[in-house]
Amino acid sequence: MTPQIVRFAPLLLGNLLSWNGGDPLTGPVVPGPVSVEFQRDTLLLEIGVIAGDRNQVFGNIRDVDVDGHGNILILDDQDFSLSWFGPDGRFRGRTGRHGGGPSEFQAPAGLAVSPAGQVYVLDAAARKTAEFALGEEGLEFVRSFPVPVYGSDMCLSDGRLVVLGQVSDGTPQVYILSEEGEVIRSFEPGFPRQLPPRGLERFAAFFASSHGRGHVHCAGGDVLAIASERLGIVRWFSTQGDFIREVTINGFSPVTWTPNSGGGLSMGVDPATGVANTLSHLSGGGPGQLVATIHGASMEDMTGRLDIYVLDSGSGEQSSPVPSEAVASAFAHHRLYSFVRDPYPKVLVQTVPQWLRRQ
Repeated sequence: MTPQIVRFAPLLLGNLLSWNGGDPLTGPVVPGPVSVEFQRDTLLLEIGVIAGDRNQVFGNIRDVDVDGHGNILILDDQDFSLSWFGPDGRFRGRTGRHGGGPSEFQAPAGLAVSPAGQVYVLDAAARKTAEFALGEEGLEFVRSFPVPVYGSDMCLSDGRLVVLGQVSDGTPQVYILSEEGEVIRSFEPGFPRQLPPRGLERFAAFFASSHGRGHVHCAGGDVLAIASERLGIVRWFSTQGDFIREVTINGFSPVTWTPNSGGGLSMGVDPATGVANTLSHLSGGGPGQLVATIHGASMEDMTGRLDIYVLDSGSGEQSSPVPSEAVASAFAHHRLYSFVRDPYPKVLVQTVPQWLRRQ
């Protein structure tokens, strides 16, 4: 079968290229659209439509995860909702709206699902985690408990919740929580602190909060992989907080910032490469593999692309970049679960793609 190549037209980045105040933590994770090629010969299922069935219309997909039975959970940070689809893609339920009560979210930032079907949603602005169950009537709210940090991502390690977030000065911090939500321990991943360039000292708080964001993946065997979104650095730790190793994604060009006429900051690219990168997501792959999705934006033509890197958790070695249409979000049941945001949000379910089988 000849692979079908699907091309997505570039979209204008608009205000995603500048910041003129407000809370930078609540902004989009990926600062731009996607314009890449994708081989469709491994596609099994799509969830999401541009219009029509309301159950399959999403605002902005933030995260996707899967339980031990293949149930698909989708977190939408624009619609403030959590959706449940069966392994066959059939809609099973949706919950959530904007607010501070049960089954309500203010800034849903992370999703973790246990093999047994316990679903946890990290709400950054509310500084809490909500637990849901997959019931006969749909998603059922179980409880919520506070988290001690403005969270950016979470995962599950042997029944314990691992939350990555930022303390008041923007420093990233990892918290290991018990099933009851109590803090067992915490530690700093120790990423280099980003200071504003000379003349931009008044934006120190922005630089601290923007560069403190990241992603965490529970790699199994009490091992955590923690990534800096803005620096492209991945560090492995034990759940005890012991450092294991570090790698920087090859060719990663961090975003630069310069003053604009409005008194704020505008995003810039690396002059040597003409690209500005962010690390969009971490997920698992095959045994001992870590999958990093890297977004690259270009100022000249206002386009962007996604590339996939496969990292060896044992050695830190990384593959060459593989162009992708989608953000790789979960790998389970010999399938890859990923999502796209443009031209409209949807989830893709594939058999194991060639770029993952080759590693």
